[in-house]
Amino acid sequence: MKIFRVVIFALVAAALLISYSTNGRAQRHALIEEGTGNWCGYCPYGAFTLDSMSAHMGERLVAISWHGPSGRGEPLYLIGALPSGMQAIDTLAALDTATGYPWASIGRNVVNGGGAYVQNGAVIWPNPWYDAAVSQASEAPLVDFRVVNAAYNGSSVDFDLDITPFDMTQMPTEDTCKYVTVAVLTEDGPQTTQDIYEQSYTSIDGFVNENVAREVGGKVVGDPFTLKNATTFPIRRHYHMAANNGNNSWNEDSLRIKAFSAVTWSSVKVGTKTYSSWGERYLDAGQTGYITKLPTTVAPAVWQVLPAANASFAGDSNEIPIVWSQGGGVTSVAIDY
Repeated sequence: MKIFRVVIFALVAAALLISYSTNGRAQRHALIEEGTGNWCGYCPYGAFTLDSMSAHMGERLVAISWHGPSGRGEPLYLIGALPSGMQAIDTLAALDTATGYPWASIGRNVVNGGGAYVQNGAVIWPNPWYDAAVSQASEAPLVDFRVVNAAYNGSSVDFDLDITPFDMTQMPTEDTCKYVTVAVLTEDGPQTTQDIYEQSYTSIDGFVNENVAREVGGKVVGDPFTLKNATTFPIRRHYHMAANNGNNSWNEDSLRIKAFSAVTWSSVKVGTKTYSSWGERYLDAGQTGYITKLPTTVAPAVWQVLPAANASFAGDSNEIPIVWSQGGGVTSVAIDY
């Protein structure tokens, strides 16, 4: 059986060669969403865990810290209308059936129901949060997911999420599930007074908070999109988000775009039987650097999505998917292979 490699050159109409992305199917990002609060004495240990995970995993980890819950007077509590009048942290805690703070959801699945992994004042490392994230990141993703066309104009950000299945036959069917995207602005660095359970002191002044959820682009439970009626890929979803929202305490130099796609279901089909259930699992995640480093307008560009870089195909393959995408107003592209 012959094996050959496909190399794609994507050109604009004028035959100008444009560089393309090669971040294909090798590894997906890990997604961790933390439930935390300045009132919570165990939460500094959870923050230490997230900081350690970021140090070990770098950009492979997409981290979001949701502060709450309601009724605690949390200074970093995200305020915004969500379904049933619930705020972000309360909605997510209910979604993940989280009990106790801090809690962590890895890929929208809660890990051990919560816990700070501290014993006698010493943080346990590595711990189940880190192990679960590394395991998630090692799985081959079902989709190519990208944050593209990101721009910042001084008061707001605009960006697109591109989603392309690698193999439609491997995707969950939409008779029992739906696909969603979630987009969030997070801030690094706001300082607060943080409670801590420790013999020598009860609080920390000037505690530095990272990955703080400041704004949700749509719904925290996700904005639906469909695959079954798609005729072209990537599927593209546009987001426009205020980068300050009139709150002068935000530091726009420390805001990042973080986003992911997920599949949710209200029932599970096994063979010919359908079982009542509810759940959500992410497909892949992505993020940008700080928004003030983004361009003010998107430059014209074309990039290859599929085949992934260095992908191999059998000589008798019936179909080889070729998918490209574009930004900055590019509309005409020629593909030679």
